[in-house]
Amino acid sequence: MAIACLMIEALQSFRLGWVDTSQRGQGEQAFCSFFDAEDGFLSFRGHAHDFYRGVRCGILHQAETTLGWRIRRDGELLSVNAGVHIINATKFVRALKKVLDKYRDTLKTGAWDEESWVLLRKKMKSVCANCTSSAPTKP
Repeated sequence: MAIACLMIEALQSFRLGWVDTSQRGQGEQAFCSFFDAEDGFLSFRGHAHDFYRGVRCGILHQAETTLGWRIRRDGELLSVNAGVHIINATKFVRALKKVLDKYRDTLKTGAWDEESWVLLRKKMKSVCANCTSSAPTKP
């Protein structure tokens, strides 16, 4: 699930042309826009803010889910009962792969000057710039 969260944030950054998600609230916005846009994640609509805080931030900052979120490998993609949210990680990753495949296919069939490519190139320029050293090099 940690890798899935990284994938969602990175994918949204490429699709939206964001150079990073360092602005306050931007990472959360990435998850909200992702779940709102993807029909394979319909059950997460209305839960995106809590998912971001309880799963993405919980795993990233504390190496655990928080706020009543649990991760299993059985059951529905998402089940909610009495404040407990249970994610089927296997189904989640399969649905995420479909989203990534759809994005890849959009790029494969899209023209170089279409918005999807323009936004990807904007993000990619940032990725390349982040790979350079800010320290001066010695001859």
